[in-house]
Amino acid sequence: MRNNNIKNLNITGSQPEKSAAESVRMMISGRLTRDGKTIVRVSFFRESGYADGVLPDAKIEKYEGFDQGEVRLLEEYLRRNSDDIMAQAKKINPMRNLFT
Repeated sequence: MRNNNIKNLNITGSQPEKSAAESVRMMISGRLTRDGKTIVRVSFFRESGYADGVLPDAKIEKYEGFDQGEVRLLEEYLRRNSDDIMAQAKKINPMRNLFT
């Protein structure tokens, strides 16, 4: 995954100690193949945690520092933005990224 594939997001979960303005960043991979199916890995991270998901399933597979409400919001974000994220992942050239 490459840093220029990072976006800033704002989510609001149910943890009162978390600031609603705490920035969540998203990083996407290029297109990968798993079990003969094209997927994209998506990672969300912030100072206090991370969440790793996959498209096209729009599922968060593992996380730490996010509560269940926030995970549901991230999965909803993946569902709603799946086409855009998949299109962006298609533009990522992993060979070029090896040399930068």
